[in-house]
Amino acid sequence: MKITLESTTTVVEIEVRGAKVPARIWQGKTEKGTPCHAYIMLIAPTIPQPLPADVDREFTTELREQSVARLPEIVVIDMRLIL
Repeated sequence: MKITLESTTTVVEIEVRGAKVPARIWQGKTEKGTPCHAYIMLIAPTIPQPLPADVDREFTTELREQSVARLPEIVVIDMRLIL
């Protein structure tokens, strides 16, 4: 499955092994057009270290781009959907 996602301004807390962890909601759609969203707790570029300055600057700039979430905040997530 391929999904295209964009960052939103919405940050929620997810409980992971008893600890509350912040996660940003990203929204998008699958290749076939099905709307979806993801809770992203960590994202990093896959580039050999040390990270070249121009790549670091570009990635950081792109990561700051955010849109307003179109989906209402999801309070309950079906456990079958969690990887």
